[in-house]
Amino acid sequence: MVLIVCTDTSGGMSFNNRRLSRDEEVIKRIKNLAPKLYINAYSKDLFPEATEGLGDVYFAELDLPDCVPDEIYLFNWNRLYPKDLTFTIDLNNYKLLSTEDFRGSSHEKITLSHYRRK
Repeated sequence: MVLIVCTDTSGGMSFNNRRLSRDEEVIKRIKNLAPKLYINAYSKDLFPEATEGLGDVYFAELDLPDCVPDEIYLFNWNRLYPKDLTFTIDLNNYKLLSTEDFRGSSHEKITLSHYRRK
């Protein structure tokens, strides 16, 4: 499975009961990464064409899958927010394949990192 997730600098996935992922550029990039995307019901308004449930490429906002992902695409907002939910996967078990900084619609700098399990 490939996992896609958005975090802040401390690994926060949501703050004040709000999502981090509502950025037009991030949404566009996720759609390019995964034409067939699986989601939680909470993400349906961001990806109405996606399928609810776990699948080959899963976008996590309020939950992390029980299985260990083979790859992770991590969008990082490079800011610190008061977090409600934390990304808990140990990235030491993954090899960093690439990073890219880009300008989002909501933040000047967002970093996309791609990891593969060792």
